[in-house]
Amino acid sequence: MSDGSGDYRGAAGRQVAAEPAPVRRGRPSILRLRAGAPLALVLVIVSFMIGRWTATLLSLGWGWAAVIGVVAALAIAIGLMRLPGRIYALAGAVVTALVVYTAYDFARNAMDWSSGTAIALGLIPGVLVGAAFWDFRRLTREVTAWVDGRI
Repeated sequence: MSDGSGDYRGAAGRQVAAEPAPVRRGRPSILRLRAGAPLALVLVIVSFMIGRWTATLLSLGWGWAAVIGVVAALAIAIGLMRLPGRIYALAGAVVTALVVYTAYDFARNAMDWSSGTAIALGLIPGVLVGAAFWDFRRLTREVTAWVDGRI
């Protein structure tokens, strides 16, 4: 209900200030450099590996490997997009921690670098993977909104 002042009563009867919807100028473009793009690239690489491994295991050719890879990519992407926010964040945190530990372990043991250097070098891919997981969630929402706007 409005009292003419621009304020509206919410569901609980409290005053809620009316804010105009943000105005977007021009057509939104989905072609921006994103942190989620590396995660999408990882999805392509993993689906290629799944497709080729499964095709080799079953003595199938490259065509079947491509079909299996596309199905795997769709299944992984749909699975990631449908995860609730907290579970997605937990999965991202676990994967990020594994990446940090793997990079640290490689730098510390295989390269025999100091502990401080290994920690610093382990944090670099950790930050990148964490940013990719964070942005992939936003990217899926933006792509969905962009596609809905095109229809």
